[in-house]
Amino acid sequence: MSAAGLQERSHRMDQFSILMMIFLTVTWGLNAVAGKIAVAGFNPVFLSFLRAALAMVAVYVWCRYRTIRIFERDGSLLSGCLVGLLFGVEFLLIYWGLDLTSASRANLMINTMPLFTLIGGHYILKERVSWLKFFAMIVAFIGVFFVFFDKLSMTGPDAVLGDLLCILAGAAWALTALTIRATKVGMVAPEKVLLYQLAGAAIVALPFLPAPAELLRDPGV
Repeated sequence: MSAAGLQERSHRMDQFSILMMIFLTVTWGLNAVAGKIAVAGFNPVFLSFLRAALAMVAVYVWCRYRTIRIFERDGSLLSGCLVGLLFGVEFLLIYWGLDLTSASRANLMINTMPLFTLIGGHYILKERVSWLKFFAMIVAFIGVFFVFFDKLSMTGPDAVLGDLLCILAGAAWALTALTIRATKVGMVAPEKVLLYQLAGAAIVALPFLPAPAELLRDPGV
């Protein structure tokens, strides 16, 4: 498909697309809950690595089954590596953050991503942003900061640090989306883009993996 075709498709939102986005939003919310449960028994970096590695294998098998070409030269390697790096940093920050704060607070902080995307789209992609949309996003972002004053939902003294890590994860998520949109990697098959991200997440996590004896945690901790 041509770049113009991709651009046209990306601006259309039919009923199926809306339902899929709602479904994805639900799964993202449950993902934070599952991650919070998992970090109670496993090292967070190990979880980030394992998630990426298993998903990468599954996507690769899918590509082989569908005969999707993922190794052909298309000029997306450099931008794909950048996308993988940003995606890897994002999930390291998410799992580190979940280790310190609650799943509900983490979800709120991660979903500051639209504001970062809005700002980045204005300055990087030169996408026009109306004052009404910008004002609405600022109001939503200010609401996030009220969470810092909610002592009842704090899981401990390190919860604020976990919140900040998740905000940074939201910024990394926005940069990932902007990079895909602004570079050649956005013109390749979605499966290849996903493989760039998963491979990057696995590689980024490798230097931070603990010793094998520290992968599992004491359930009593």
